[in-house]
Amino acid sequence: MPCPTKRGQKGKKKPLSKSPPAIDVMAQEPIEADNPLIRIPNVILTGYSAFYSTSSDRELFLKPVTQVVMALKGKWPVYGLNPEIREAWLQKWGREG
Repeated sequence: MPCPTKRGQKGKKKPLSKSPPAIDVMAQEPIEADNPLIRIPNVILTGYSAFYSTSSDRELFLKPVTQVVMALKGKWPVYGLNPEIREAWLQKWGREG
């Protein structure tokens, strides 16, 4: 069953809906011992590393390495974050048309 997720906001400590919320960021980290969310049985609270799994190891290694290899081969990286410099970068370093 999907449950709503939302980044914590300062001052908001109530459940987000009738479904059990999953919260991974709190207004204050680490969470205060008296935070009312801790006492609600159907709330899922996780730390920042909740995404981690053994199967993500490979992806966490390969994605950045692949981008570096692309750049070294003169190709614009798939996850290039500065599209405004793409053309200038390709003119200087690129090997693609």
